[in-house]
Amino acid sequence: MATGKLTKAALLVSVFGAPLRVGDAAAQVSEGTSVTPAAASEMAQICPQGVGYPPENDWAGGPADQPRSAISGQPLIEQYRNGSLIASYTSFANQPGCVLAGDGTDYLNPASPAVSGCGPFTREHTYRLWAPGDMFYVYPAVYSGPYNQPWIGPQFDSFSDYEAGISHAPDNIVVQGVVQNDTRPVILLEGSASDNTLDQAPVYFDQSTGFVWDSVNVTAGAKVTAGKAGVYDLGASNLTLSNMRINGFQRAGVNGLFGAGQYSGGLTLNFVELDHNGGPDGPAHNAYIVASAVDPNFTVKMSHSWSHDAFYGHLFKSRAQNNVFTANYFQGGLPQPDRAQAEDYLLDIPNGGQVIARNNIFVKNQSGAGANAMSFTFLLEGVSDSRAQNVDLENNTFVSFAKTYDGSHVNYPFAFLYPNVVPNSPSWPANIPARVLKNAFVGYCTADTGDAEAYRGDIGVIESFLELTRSYALTTKVLASDAALAAMYTNYVPEVGTPYYSFLYGMTPVRTLATIGARD
Repeated sequence: MATGKLTKAALLVSVFGAPLRVGDAAAQVSEGTSVTPAAASEMAQICPQGVGYPPENDWAGGPADQPRSAISGQPLIEQYRNGSLIASYTSFANQPGCVLAGDGTDYLNPASPAVSGCGPFTREHTYRLWAPGDMFYVYPAVYSGPYNQPWIGPQFDSFSDYEAGISHAPDNIVVQGVVQNDTRPVILLEGSASDNTLDQAPVYFDQSTGFVWDSVNVTAGAKVTAGKAGVYDLGASNLTLSNMRINGFQRAGVNGLFGAGQYSGGLTLNFVELDHNGGPDGPAHNAYIVASAVDPNFTVKMSHSWSHDAFYGHLFKSRAQNNVFTANYFQGGLPQPDRAQAEDYLLDIPNGGQVIARNNIFVKNQSGAGANAMSFTFLLEGVSDSRAQNVDLENNTFVSFAKTYDGSHVNYPFAFLYPNVVPNSPSWPANIPARVLKNAFVGYCTADTGDAEAYRGDIGVIESFLELTRSYALTTKVLASDAALAAMYTNYVPEVGTPYYSFLYGMTPVRTLATIGARD
């Protein structure tokens, strides 16, 4: 197989032409990196001096029609069990005046404690008000102050259970934001994170199983202090975060989402927006997930999500043992006022593991002096444990709006190992399977040198900005031969039918063409 070599001119003539429509016939490629005539012409203009790039942009501005955060409203949290309303709360945690029976019956009849000012997600020496399978509906309002910083973790039934250390961890509980008038509820951190969340974050997940947090945003106000993040995951098992925004925590210099390593099973993010989080000196990012210390098969899955405008750190950094990124939009930014640089890497997998990244859009802007060029990195910090290693990078689109990221160093899309090594080359470790296929590139200067910076995978296409639509589709379609690839690669997954990122919020479209790049 080719490792980044350009295909012959005769093949280019057969592949490139008018924009392809569904049902049209087109040549299929099964190896090599192709350059469209428009891209060849464009690179001749923009690459020697690094000028002539179009201005950076936020085409489509991320997902359209996403519900906004509430700016007013009366806090109300309704608790349902087996389809029936059993309690109504005005806060997530206990307020002064909260009265609990403490005899082991509170969770059977939580209405009375709720009326007295109790909340369902209080940390210290409290008695549970929930049972497995409960639903908590959160109505649009601003949930602020120390009593609206939920801690999700084990609680007791009675004082005798507390003395004996007998607790219950939340099991299959759902916190569901109610969207009304295109508005979501929001937890707003103004001032400091509270004692209820150990001063770490406005939302804290301790030991729990199958917890779902949906459609409740988490935002930092103008002046905040938090130890770790906007959302802190210490020990949840199979936690799901969906349909939410975590933003503004650069004001506290912390991560948007931070995983601390006592979790198990998996962490799933779906339709999550991460922005304006991170710190001026690191290691703070839009999202930072450390390896699980208790589960060697821990898996992070992120889909249909949008990470952008991290402050100094990465858009997503994961040390998890397994990672799956599907149909996401990683949008690099520009340096913010009084800063020399924006984010570093877009997606950083520093310790490797088993990684699948498919149908993602990576956009790198002029991130400033001192930043790092790469959009995707794998195993740059070395192996930290005995995890299996595998990298599968398919059908992504990489876009750069600058020849360099700091005025001198050339932008290139990805880096593998340190120093950078071309996958499957003689220097590549034999025990790390690597599949880098069908990725598309726009705005990257390249030469047919065969070195790591010029590497574009076994199959790829380089196109011009003129061939890039506002939704990051490519107008010059190049098809990959699924039949040929299925014969070449074990467990090859055809592209048709797999999901891609949509700029219309809540939509989950699927691929209908086997085109190279992240979108049809």
